[in-house]
Amino acid sequence: MVSKKIYFEHVLKAKSETLTAEEQKRNLKVLKNEFLELLSDRKKLYKYRSDTTWEKRDKKLFENDKIYIPTLCQVNDPFELSIKADLSDMVGTVFPEKTDDCTWIVLYEQFKENMKKQMEKVALMKEKCMAFSLSEEPDNILLWSYYANSHKGYCVEYDAAEIFDQFTADILPVRYQHDFVDLLSRDPLEREAPWRLAYESVTTKAEYWSLEKEWRILKTINEKEDHYISFPKPTAIYLGCAVEEKLVESIHATCVKRKIPIYKMKKAPDAYQLHSEQLF
Repeated sequence: MVSKKIYFEHVLKAKSETLTAEEQKRNLKVLKNEFLELLSDRKKLYKYRSDTTWEKRDKKLFENDKIYIPTLCQVNDPFELSIKADLSDMVGTVFPEKTDDCTWIVLYEQFKENMKKQMEKVALMKEKCMAFSLSEEPDNILLWSYYANSHKGYCVEYDAAEIFDQFTADILPVRYQHDFVDLLSRDPLEREAPWRLAYESVTTKAEYWSLEKEWRILKTINEKEDHYISFPKPTAIYLGCAVEEKLVESIHATCVKRKIPIYKMKKAPDAYQLHSEQLF
C-alpha cells in the first residue's frame, strides 16, 4: 500500500531523472494511480472559499475555469519554508572538532559550500514559488470556520484525476511534524540535495495543521507570470451551513449555466458533524 511518504519520494525521483518520453509516460501513470489511491473513495479535492471574495474575484474565475495562485509569502503561516540549519552541529559529529588532515579539511569546506547552495535554493523557492492548497475533505468543521468565513462561504469540489492530468508531478502532499526540516539530516554531497531540500521544506508544516489534510500544487513564477491560471472545471460546489441567501442566488445563477450541482452543508442533530444535501 502506498503512503504519502512513498509517493513524495516517487515524485522527487521523477523530477530528478532524465527519462525518455515513453518512460516518462509510464512513470506518470504509476504516479497518478498512487495519487488517487491516497485519496478517499471520493477521488476529489476541495477548496474552501470565503463569501467575501465571490463577487470581488472568485465569480469571474469560477465562470472561466481559473484560479488565483498566491506566492508563499502571501499565505497565512509565518513558518513556511523553515529550515533547521545550524552548521555548528556538524562539528564533532559529521567532522572532528579539530584536525590537520587535509582530506577532512577539503570535505569540510565542500560540505559548507553545498549547505550554502541548499539554503540559496530554499530562499529562491520562497521568493518564486506559488502554492495552491486543497483539502481531502469537504466537511471539515474547522476549515469551514477558518477559510469560509465561519461557514458563510463555500467549498469547491474538483476531480482529482483531472488535476493530476494538468499538473502531474507538481501536486504533492503536505507532511506534518514537530521539528523543522533538518539541513543536516541528508547527504549534502548528493547532486539532488539543493532542490530536494527546497521541495521538502515547502511541503512540511507543523503538526497543528494536520487537520487540513492538505495537498499543494506548486508553480514557479517569473517576473511576467500571471497569478491567474487555468484549472479543471469544478464538479460540485458546497454552500456553508450559515450561507446568506444573496450568495446562494448568485452561485446558483452561475452553476445552472454550467451544469454544476450545488449542495448545502447541514449540522448533524446529535454530533459535531456536517453532512451535505443537494439543493440544485
